[in-house]
Amino acid sequence: MSQPLSISSFSIGLTNSYVNFNLYISNPIVLKVCRKPERYDEKLEVAMRPALYIMIIIHIGFAIWIYGNPQVFATGDSQFGQVEDLTEQIEQSEALYYINTFIYRAMRPHNIALTILGVVLIAAALLK
Repeated sequence: MSQPLSISSFSIGLTNSYVNFNLYISNPIVLKVCRKPERYDEKLEVAMRPALYIMIIIHIGFAIWIYGNPQVFATGDSQFGQVEDLTEQIEQSEALYYINTFIYRAMRPHNIALTILGVVLIAAALLK
């Protein structure tokens, strides 16, 4: 009987201490230290721009991988039979398995727009 009471009192006490810490200790310190924000110029934007392009390309790659999963989004086979024939001819080593799977998922009918967008962004990044 006493165990549920101790668990509930522990959770209430933990929540109370968290609120008190934020209210009386953390917030005044943050408000004192961060009273005036640092000024940034265009150097930060110029330094981060290449990283953002790479992050967008990686994001599109993950989107193609997830949306192309036939167990999650079953829409039938790809309209591009040549790519599937090519992937069947290549030996199924472990490294090539993921490349073949990515190509198969990229050529699924509902992923064509993402694949084209990814190719265009990669071409634009290479031409810069």
